[in-house]
Amino acid sequence: MRKYTLVLLLCISLLHVSACTPKTITCEDGYENVDGQCEWIRTAFEQKLDNTEALKNYTLAITVTLGEETTLLTIKFDDLKSEVSVGHVHEYFSEEAGALYHYTQTLEGYHKAEVTKSTLDIYHFYQGLFEKDFTLQNGKYLLNYGQYSFIEAFAASFDEDATYENFTMTLGEQFIEEIKLDIRNGEQVYKLAMVFSDYNQTEVEVPAL
Repeated sequence: MRKYTLVLLLCISLLHVSACTPKTITCEDGYENVDGQCEWIRTAFEQKLDNTEALKNYTLAITVTLGEETTLLTIKFDDLKSEVSVGHVHEYFSEEAGALYHYTQTLEGYHKAEVTKSTLDIYHFYQGLFEKDFTLQNGKYLLNYGQYSFIEAFAASFDEDATYENFTMTLGEQFIEEIKLDIRNGEQVYKLAMVFSDYNQTEVEVPAL
């Protein structure tokens, strides 16, 4: 009986030691142990891209140059509202009760229609990029050669056969400051300069119907 008691006490002792010994977690390269979970490490560069994507209030000015012709497209984001302006033409988007509505100008005033939520998502094409995808040169990040689906989708918004080239990015202290790229459609080349500004200071008022 004494023998079995000693064996039982030994087993209990071993279980106690096993339960109290912290489990060592080894994370793969690019990940770190945070409270027992392997979490992906974002570089300072990538964090600025995340910060920009998370913004709900900012202004995006896009200058499009084709030959000698230049057009300025301004998009203002204000939480659930946004405004798209080209010259004297203004269009608006507003999310209401989970649906996205588009306001367009007509001779009688503005017309409101429901559209898909992905309409403005094409401007987040930088979200799939990593610091390793770039080469730093003269303070600007030049995108390396490769396939980047988000940028390809953005180019396709101009024309389904369009491609992109000469992609560069400039970063500020917290956010993206500027993105430049060319959109090529055959012999036509659209040169885009996209400037981010007015973080948390942009205001949008949709038309009253």
